[in-house]
Amino acid sequence: LIVAAVQERGGIVAVTGDGVNDSPALKKADIGVAMGITGTEVAKEAADMILLDDNFASIVNGIEEGRIIFDNLKKSIAYTLSSNIPEISPFLLFQTVGIPLALSTVMILLVDLGTDLAPAISMAYEGRESDIMSRKPRNPDREKLVTWRLVSFAYLQIGMLQAISGFYAYVTVLHGFGIMPRMLLGLDSYGIFDYDPGRTSDSRDAYWLYCWNEDITNDYGDCQYYPNFGNLFNGSGAVVDYNQTQWQAW
Repeated sequence: LIVAAVQERGGIVAVTGDGVNDSPALKKADIGVAMGITGTEVAKEAADMILLDDNFASIVNGIEEGRIIFDNLKKSIAYTLSSNIPEISPFLLFQTVGIPLALSTVMILLVDLGTDLAPAISMAYEGRESDIMSRKPRNPDREKLVTWRLVSFAYLQIGMLQAISGFYAYVTVLHGFGIMPRMLLGLDSYGIFDYDPGRTSDSRDAYWLYCWNEDITNDYGDCQYYPNFGNLFNGSGAVVDYNQTQWQAW
């Protein structure tokens, strides 16, 4: 009756016992703790945890270790989820506005298998937080392992920051080679730069930059990007690797 009354008031109840008469309370409590040395078999079967040394201080140590494991699992899950947004963003922009694909399938696999596994596993060995034993007991009905707060933190905060940082680096590198950010929109609308080993007749995996000097264009530094039209200009008579529609579009 005492256990049920405390639970109805919203409390988290832990009960210790070692006798047969303690088994109903051990079963009713949120966590029942039986004595491992002096406890009866009935009490041990009804309990959720057994103290092998019959030392109450071990309960505190067990709670601390359990909270550390729970915290580290949340950290590892948040870290793993946060990489989804920066990985899918290049593909979405490639499909919607024709920006050349910044991350290929192989690169995504390298990120997931080569760089994400070790940090995610290392978080299992994180130490305790300074306030871990001063927190109130966790409500099992609301405070799950994966919550909307964790998902929003991983996707909308950390994930978006990673995506913005990645695109900033992507645009900066291309800008260093003469591709302005305004040139990226629609640059790969026809899939010309989408590298596919099975489409060697109409695809390329590189860019060619033509910078006309001031004497020719009267606009110094006016650089324009085109697909690889090298075969057209070298006089070899080879067929250009693009169809007529793509040629006219460029």
